[in-house]
Amino acid sequence: MSYDPYGIMYRKGEKQMKDVVERAFRKLASNRDIVPLYNKWFIARLPTGEKLNVAISPQLEEAFKVLDESE
Repeated sequence: MSYDPYGIMYRKGEKQMKDVVERAFRKLASNRDIVPLYNKWFIARLPTGEKLNVAISPQLEEAFKVLDESE
């Protein structure tokens, strides 16, 4: 097993996009909606019937907490 960080990509220098993405993640973290949303798409059965079963890593869980605390 290895650790692979998650990421979102958008064009370098796109300040507006960066701000929107950061604002959205901070809002999800502060509402405590981010973990259930993660579970919906990475743990639970998808609309296609597939199940990814990608457990949330301790590193990602910590990143979500930091997002919540940084408001």
